[in-house]
Amino acid sequence: TDDSHMPWRMENVYLMLFFEAGVLGLAAYVALAGAAILSAAAAARAGVAGASSLMGAVSAFLISGLFDNVLEAPRIAALFFLVCICAYAARPRHDPPTAGPAAEAVTWF
Repeated sequence: TDDSHMPWRMENVYLMLFFEAGVLGLAAYVALAGAAILSAAAAARAGVAGASSLMGAVSAFLISGLFDNVLEAPRIAALFFLVCICAYAARPRHDPPTAGPAAEAVTWF
């Protein structure tokens, strides 16, 4: 037996995701984080308050994942996914057309 678990830990979240979830899992993680950063950047350009802090939080999590397995703790992983959802929800919305032929072609239920 071995009481020291440190040699068995992966200290990189990307390597851990590749090992546990494969290429598709790693791609999904990077796509989620990329969509959150791009949405927060668009919201920051539109003047949404707090969008730049969401972009910074996701970026900091991605950088810290290079040196530690930050998804190992479920509470921190849930916090990361909630921040990604908030960043994605902060993106600016486009209003539906209100007049003209494009408005008549759209059916709103």
